[in-house]
Amino acid sequence: MPFLTEELWHQLPQQAGAKSIALDQFPEAHDHWKNARALEEVDGIQEVVAALRNIRAELKLDPKKRVVADFSTSDARAGETIRANRGAI
Repeated sequence: MPFLTEELWHQLPQQAGAKSIALDQFPEAHDHWKNARALEEVDGIQEVVAALRNIRAELKLDPKKRVVADFSTSDARAGETIRANRGAI
């Protein structure tokens, strides 16, 4: 995949004299990019996915097959996040 990554990198705006992604400086994150709520939501989604995978393994279910599962929480915000991302989960 490194060749594909290099090609995609060349399609992005670059500073004058940029030659290769391998030689470019690693990008730095800025504090104003951080979104605490988004991080919290992703953590919750990851917890649900991990729990579902564990249940599948314990029940020896085919990991490729779709199964029906119910989700319940007293946290309205967490419930909203899980419902909004149900398709991906």
